[in-house]
Amino acid sequence: GDAHYTLATDEIEKALHDPSPRVRREAAAALARMGDAKSEDALLHQLEDHPDLVEEETVEALLQLGMVSEFLGKETEARNWYGQAAKSFGDKPQGIKAAGAVRRLDSEGQAFRMAGSTMGANPAAFDMAQLSGKVVIVYFWASWNNQSIGDFAKIKALLETHGPKGVEFVAVNCDQTQAEGMSVVQRAGVGGVHLHQAGGLDGKLCTEQGLMVLPHLFLIGKDGKVVNKNAQLATIEDDLRRQ
Repeated sequence: GDAHYTLATDEIEKALHDPSPRVRREAAAALARMGDAKSEDALLHQLEDHPDLVEEETVEALLQLGMVSEFLGKETEARNWYGQAAKSFGDKPQGIKAAGAVRRLDSEGQAFRMAGSTMGANPAAFDMAQLSGKVVIVYFWASWNNQSIGDFAKIKALLETHGPKGVEFVAVNCDQTQAEGMSVVQRAGVGGVHLHQAGGLDGKLCTEQGLMVLPHLFLIGKDGKVVNKNAQLATIEDDLRRQ
């Protein structure tokens, strides 16, 4: 009810002022998912009230503002915040991620490039070019987010219907260790290509795509270009029918 909502938002607003940039980023994402513009205001005040913020905190605040703008459906603003972070802090990991986020926001109609290593005892090199001519669902996930269990069940059902029509699936697990991801994959029993990228959201593949939260879904067309940069499982069937 309303009391629970108020309690939750109060806790999240407190977390927006946490000393840890990562905690603040997650809090901003949580508030923005609720469609609450307070997250944006709080982050803007953070920049305006503290012009002496150290470099690390400034670039984190810019990333948070970009991410919150994205969640609130303000793509132009998001692009501007990420662009500012990329321009001012291009040599920092956060600036490199911000540049990836700008590319992701502009990726529809562009070639989707990604290469990594498969999960398992005998990892093999994989490149998206190997699936040229196929429609591909690309799913970035980590076991720490319980949503992935339900997502895999939906993806399995999708593949049963659309796999025979040439739809492929590539999952990128972003747990620190393969073992954490493998146990979920084995339980879910979903086919396709399963990659592992260590480092969570700060890992190589997540940084290249400028991902701020997990899970994240892309839909790639037969021509290897991005059809939907932020696909949703609830509506992806409509996207697949159009391919």
